[in-house]
Order: sequence, then C-alpha cells, then structure tokens
Amino acid sequence: MFPSLNLFLQDPSNLTLNTRLSGKLEHILSRRFGVGIDVHTLQTRAQYDYLNRIGSMSISGKSAGIFASLYRFVSQGNIAPIGPFQRFGINYLRYELKDLDGRFFPDNRSVLPSGNLWKISYTLGTQRVFAEYLVLNLSMQVAWVGTILQSSWTPEERYLASTVSSRMRGFYALNGQIGIGVLLF
Repeated sequence: MFPSLNLFLQDPSNLTLNTRLSGKLEHILSRRFGVGIDVHTLQTRAQYDYLNRIGSMSISGKSAGIFASLYRFVSQGNIAPIGPFQRFGINYLRYELKDLDGRFFPDNRSVLPSGNLWKISYTLGTQRVFAEYLVLNLSMQVAWVGTILQSSWTPEERYLASTVSSRMRGFYALNGQIGIGVLLF
C-alpha cells in the first residue's frame, strides 16, 4: 500500500487542507519542453508518541528543486507553456521542528532537531494564458518523500526523522494545485 495512504488509514486526521507558498521559474526550450526551478515553504503539524511521551510538534521548512515539463498539443496552435502538461521534479527539503507540548525531551525544551528530506514528484495539469501575460495553472501532483539518514543520529533523532518523513508523505501524497503566474517574455 502507498505509505501515505497507509498513514491516512491509521489516523484519518492526517487528511488535512495544507497551503504552501511557492514560486517557479521555467524556461521553455522548445514547443513541447521546459525546465525550471521551484522553491516553496511548508508548515504543518504532527503527533508523536515516544517512550510514553505523547504530544504534537510543528514542522516548518523550505524546499528547492528542479523540474522538467512536457507539454502536449491538443489543438492547433498549442505551444508551451499553454495546454496540458506533465512535470517531473526532484526537491531537497530542510525542516525545523518545534515541540508544542514540551514533552518530547525530559528537560521540556521546545526546539527539536532539524533535518533533511528529498521529494520526487509527478504532476499532471493544464495552463491557460489570459490577459496576454497572466497564466492560470490547474494541476494534480503525487509525490514520494524520503529521509536523508545520518549515521550519527541518536535514537530520538531517528524517531523524529521517521515521524516527520511519514507526515511529509501524507503532506505531499496527493495535491491539487491552483496557481497564477506571469509570462516575463
């Protein structure tokens, strides 16, 4: 079973509406192909249960990545970046954790160790240009998130990385996206 669906089935509260601020810069290389970079921020929460210490934590982070877009012709005159597209991307995510209940460590500190993740995504969507320079983007994205492990981690850090990785799989599993962009040239 897809890990994020498994996470949802274990706890239906993992299905939430999350918003994220993002920006993309894409360079069209041909009538059907473009490459680009994207950056975004993220903010969500997760629950923990470690050695009978139960609480919640805030996950905030930043992501940067690269992508390739393939555009397809539906009717005469469709050229990139107009019309249906597929996009393949890979991102590096850096996150920071804050213990909202102060229960994870016995000394009740609220700042938890930060970490890194990677994300591979596939997006299907369509784009339309209106008012000459504005672009409306409607798309659906599926993604897989993995942990960048470090051998020097303590058991607590491994548990947090596993919990965050599971939450991020749910966060990125299936996303509907609506975007407005600007054509620069």
